[in-house]
Amino acid sequence: MSTEALLVVAPFLKHVGGPLLGPAMLAGAARRAGHSVQVLDLAADWLRQVSPDLAYSPHSAFVGDHDRPAQRLRELEDRFLQETTPRAPSTRARVLRDIAVAARASFEDILNMSQALSRGPWGQWIEEGLAAAGRPKLLGISVMYSGQVLWSLAIVNVARRIWGDLPTVWGGAHITALQEQIAFEPRYRVAGHGFVFGYAEQTWVDLLDAIAQDAPWPVEVVPAGRGRTPAARADDHGPPHFGFLERTEGTMLTLPAQASRGCAYARCAFCTYPAVEGRYRQVSGGSWRPVVEQAVALAARVSFKDSLLVPTLLVDIAHAIAGRTSWSACTKLHPGLDRTMLASLAASGLGTLEVGLETIHPLAQALVDKQQAPKLLASLLDAATATGVSIVVNAMTGFPHIDPREEEEALATVEQAIRCRPGLAARLEHHRFELERRSPMGLNPDRYGIEVVGAWPWSSVLDWRATQLTGFDRTYSAGSNTERPRDLIVPRRAWPR
Repeated sequence: MSTEALLVVAPFLKHVGGPLLGPAMLAGAARRAGHSVQVLDLAADWLRQVSPDLAYSPHSAFVGDHDRPAQRLRELEDRFLQETTPRAPSTRARVLRDIAVAARASFEDILNMSQALSRGPWGQWIEEGLAAAGRPKLLGISVMYSGQVLWSLAIVNVARRIWGDLPTVWGGAHITALQEQIAFEPRYRVAGHGFVFGYAEQTWVDLLDAIAQDAPWPVEVVPAGRGRTPAARADDHGPPHFGFLERTEGTMLTLPAQASRGCAYARCAFCTYPAVEGRYRQVSGGSWRPVVEQAVALAARVSFKDSLLVPTLLVDIAHAIAGRTSWSACTKLHPGLDRTMLASLAASGLGTLEVGLETIHPLAQALVDKQQAPKLLASLLDAATATGVSIVVNAMTGFPHIDPREEEEALATVEQAIRCRPGLAARLEHHRFELERRSPMGLNPDRYGIEVVGAWPWSSVLDWRATQLTGFDRTYSAGSNTERPRDLIVPRRAWPR
C-alpha cells in the first residue's frame, strides 16, 4: 500500500542547525506503515534563500538551539514584517516586535495578508517548491507557533491554485493550542478540510490508510466548527525519519530527539505544555536511541526537545551516548544537579543544559507556582563552572501584579550571578510574559487577578489587564524561598585566581 503525502513546514521558524522532530516522527510512522511521505521544510529553505550564510558553528560553547545568529534572524523577521503587515489595516498600531505578533489580527486581515503573500514573489517561490515536490494525495501543514500562520495560509492558497481542492489537514502545537476556537468556529475551514490536536503519529497513519482505501477519515481528524476536540492518537515506539541529511563543511548538524512528552512538573501557571502535550510520560527508547546512533554516525550533535528532562532520564541518556557525541537538554533546577552529577553528564557529552528559572522574585514565583530557591541556581552555576557544561537560563518578566522595578532588579541579580563566575559559559534568555489561552492563567484568569480584554482568532495569546489580586504574600519570605536573592552572587574574594 502506498499513499503519497506532502507535509509542509512553513516559515518563519528560527532553526538553521538541522531538521524538525515532529514532522520526522510523522514521516517515520508513515514509512513503517508502508506509506510514502515527503517533508518539505520551507522554513529552512526560506532561511537559506534569504541568508545562505546562516549556520551554527561547530566551535560554539553551546549545543542545540542556543547559539543561533539572533541578530541576523531578527533582521530577517523585520524585513518580512515590513513586506506583509502594512496590508493589515486593523492590526494594532503598536510596533510589531516579532512575527508572532503579526498573527494578532482579524480573520479578514490575516486572509488578506496571506493572499497578498501568495500572489507576490514569495508566492511564486512557494509554487516552485510545491511543484518540485509533486502533487500529493494529501497536504499536511505543520504549525508550531502563530508566526507560521500567514505563510501556512499562503501555502494552502498556492496549493489550491496549482492543484485544486486538495485534501488538506493542519496539525502541530499551535493548532492544538487553538483547538477550542477551531472546534466552534466554522471560519477556520478556509485553512483546510481537517485539524488534528496533539501528538498524532497513529492518527496520521490512519488518515493515510483512509485516503488510500477511499474510506472515511478517522474521527480524530476534525473539520472546523463541529464542536469536537478529540485527542489524536500517538505512537512514539519508532524512530523519526529525517530524510537526506548532510553536514556541510564548517557547519554543525544537530538532530532532535525526545525521551519524554508532557512535563513532569506541570504546575507553572503561565505554561501550556500540560495542555498541549498531554500528561507526562516517558517515551520508548526506540524513538530516541536510533537518533543518537544516527548522530554519532554523522558526527552530529543531539538536542533533546523534552520540556523537562528529569534527572533519571538525564542519566539514562548519558549512559546511551557515553561520550560519543555532544548533546543538550532542558530541565528544572533540582538539588541532584550538583557537581558530581554534572561531571558525569559532561563526561557523557552533555554540552548545554537549559533550565527554566523564570524568576527569583518571591511574589512572582508564588503567583506562577514555580518556587525555586536562589541557592539552587547558585549551586548549578558553580557546578557548571567546575565541569565545563554551558548553561542557558530562561527568565521571564512582565508578570501581572509584580513591580517592574523589582523584576528588573531580580533579573539583574541573575545576570550578575552569571557574570561573576569566571570560566562559566552561560547565557540568559529573557522573555516577556504573555497570557496563553490554554495556560492555567488563561483558563482561569480571575484566580490570578487578570481580566481578558481581547483575543485574536489565529493567536494563542490573549490581551489582558491586571485587576485585583488576593491571597498572595507580598513579602520576601514566601514559603521555603527565604534566601536573599543576592546570595546568588559569588563574593569577589572567592573568585578563582
